[in-house]
Amino acid sequence: MKKFVPLAVFVTIICAHLFVLYKNYIFVNDIILSEITFADFLIYVLKGMEIYNPNDSSFVPDLTWLLLYTYLFYLVSGYIQEDLQSIGKQILLKCKSRIIWWLSKTFWCINLVIAFYICIVVSVFIFSVFINSRISFICNSDIHMIFSEMVFNNINLKKLLLDFLFIPMLTAVCLSVMQISVSLIWGQIVGFVLNVVVLILSIFVDTDYLIGNMLMPLRQIEGSLSLNNIGFVFLMIVLLSIVSTVYFHKKDIY
Repeated sequence: MKKFVPLAVFVTIICAHLFVLYKNYIFVNDIILSEITFADFLIYVLKGMEIYNPNDSSFVPDLTWLLLYTYLFYLVSGYIQEDLQSIGKQILLKCKSRIIWWLSKTFWCINLVIAFYICIVVSVFIFSVFINSRISFICNSDIHMIFSEMVFNNINLKKLLLDFLFIPMLTAVCLSVMQISVSLIWGQIVGFVLNVVVLILSIFVDTDYLIGNMLMPLRQIEGSLSLNNIGFVFLMIVLLSIVSTVYFHKKDIY
């Protein structure tokens, strides 16, 4: 649980930043905005950034988004190698199946990513309760237009869960499985750096096959996502699991 404390603190800081901007805007402009909600904070934390336009000199990469997912991949980093060098070998000998042992590591990745998003949601919820914000899944377009330059109609619960949680979570699982697969073959540093490079490239390159874009719901709202992307991510998870399982089955670990 300790490893999620920095994440909870970071998410709280992001929420506090939006809240300060919100209060300051109302005070300076002497206007009334929609009441900020739990959904507004959650969207602000997970939104990512708009599609990069090289002709737009005002584009500024969202470093909070980059740091958020870099921390996730930091948590994934080194797990396989450290496990093999410690109690993992003993467990492997007892279960007598490399395939089962390796697949358990894949499920560990899935559980880690789910816990990562749960921590984000819970942190946003606690912050919302602390400032007495309305706990609602209704978001306010005027708030996001002002502070994120995000244009959309009211997002309902289904769209919030799909675009801001399920699709990014699925993508994060895919990248995490890719990371442990690469770490198994070339080492933990290579696996971690590869995912960070994917994140950075995704900021500046909008393509269906650079799946870091799917970690940015703002780009999904702008219409750059299709069902083919989701199918591609599922396919990548399956293929990576098969390839890494076959490799580990033949790998000399003793």
